[in-house]
Amino acid sequence: MPVPAGAIAERRVVEQFIAADALRPSDAIEFKSIFSRRLRAFERLKQGGVIKSATGGWYLDEDAWTERRSKRRKRAALLVGAGLVVGAVLSAL
Repeated sequence: MPVPAGAIAERRVVEQFIAADALRPSDAIEFKSIFSRRLRAFERLKQGGVIKSATGGWYLDEDAWTERRSKRRKRAALLVGAGLVVGAVLSAL
């Protein structure tokens, strides 16, 4: 199953914070990107509480990121399961 471009952009933004070790308020960094998709992903992550503000920039809340990924995987599994059920019902008709 293909991965949506928005999810890939979010992962790239998170990787940038991890690579810079910006995982605590004291290690906050400024976020910059030349890619508009990553800028939108950064805004979504801020709104979702994954990227948080601190003196000097932004940092990644790893627990919030883990929870966000977990919810996304559960939602995808439910959609796949629902699709299988619908397919089974339609094939039985």
